[in-house]
Amino acid sequence: MGAEWNPSDTVNSGAVFYLIPPADRTRKWEAVRLPAEPTTHRMKWIRRGDNADGKPRYDLVVAPLHGRGNKNGEGVGVKVLAYQMPKNPKEEWKTEVVCDDMHMTHNFDVSELDLPTGVATSLDIAGREGIKSIFYRSGSNGADTSWIANHTNNSSLKGSGEARMSWGLIGKDKAGFGVAAVEPMHGTQLVFYPIIIDAQPRIVLDSTLEDGHALACGDLLGIGRDQIIVGWRAMQNKVAKVGIKMFVPDEEGQKWTQHLLDDNTMACEDLVLADLNGDGKLDIIASGRRTKNVKIYWNETK
Repeated sequence: MGAEWNPSDTVNSGAVFYLIPPADRTRKWEAVRLPAEPTTHRMKWIRRGDNADGKPRYDLVVAPLHGRGNKNGEGVGVKVLAYQMPKNPKEEWKTEVVCDDMHMTHNFDVSELDLPTGVATSLDIAGREGIKSIFYRSGSNGADTSWIANHTNNSSLKGSGEARMSWGLIGKDKAGFGVAAVEPMHGTQLVFYPIIIDAQPRIVLDSTLEDGHALACGDLLGIGRDQIIVGWRAMQNKVAKVGIKMFVPDEEGQKWTQHLLDDNTMACEDLVLADLNGDGKLDIIASGRRTKNVKIYWNETK
């Protein structure tokens, strides 16, 4: 659990806890405080290779928003840490720096892949410098690092706030994948970066978002290629409309059609895709901070 959120305090804010439930989970849980960098912001359990016995190794990856002592996103890089859970969670948790050369790392995405060589994990971090990908493979303790989008030397690009990998088929007879992103952080643009298919390197799908803050990729329509779902919250301009849109690519991955799914009832802070009713179709679950609501959008497509 992350706590003590205060983005303006880059020295003393932020905390990470591991919660231990009692036998009766309705009673108070025990909180074990772990070491933490300031401005704790995002965390997920991810598979980072295997243990010595060959079993999967899952670490807790925690990304702060700012580097220690930063002002206006300037200073040392954000320390994204991987926490290794001991057998007794009350004992010391060893930490390892996953990445420390980015600033304002707003969010990250994790996906697992079944490859002929074993399971691999893709960790994609969005920040002021763009989107960095860190790739872990089973049977290996190392990682491969590359930039999906590097904005460092492009003054017209201001970094990424959200990033989601799409492994769906895009392009007729082509196994294509790419990354959807909201740019910049809390930004106005939804963009797509194709990685394999022969297309322009950065496709702007929408530039009218007001504080884009939620993103997901998945095949909700059952067409054999992913759609992109994006939500925005308009926290800075509360008279602006809020909502959720879906973007559908054509077979070549070149043209996208947009559909409005929620018109001004959801100031979307985040959303996820899951098949909640077991009908084989992905539904959308969204939460609104300013609108103070949680909604399920049931997938009733034929």
